[in-house]
Amino acid sequence: MAQSIESSVNEAMAQIRETASEADLLGLISDNSTADGIDKTIQAHPDVDILVNNSELFPGQDWAEAEKRFMAENRSLSLIQRLIEPEEIANLVAFVASPLAAAINGAALRTEGGIVPTIA
Repeated sequence: MAQSIESSVNEAMAQIRETASEADLLGLISDNSTADGIDKTIQAHPDVDILVNNSELFPGQDWAEAEKRFMAENRSLSLIQRLIEPEEIANLVAFVASPLAAAINGAALRTEGGIVPTIA
């Protein structure tokens, strides 16, 4: 498994280098949701403070403009016309776990911004 992850990381880095040859890339496979993973990352690259997928996915645009364009081109039916925030998922979970949701059972609840026209 580790070999396939390593080859995936190497392939991704090679693809980035093809389009952004000036990118200074450092590859590391580490689970930063664990203390051991964080220690491994810090030991391998103590001066790096930006991790994973931060190589100008939308060059020349700020995040808000890129989000607007993405929604217009890919999620035009979205009711809220923006990406959802992690807090919105947390709010649904907190509500469903609270006494306020005592009368809800067996229901399909979604937090996706209104892009799915039906619940199957």
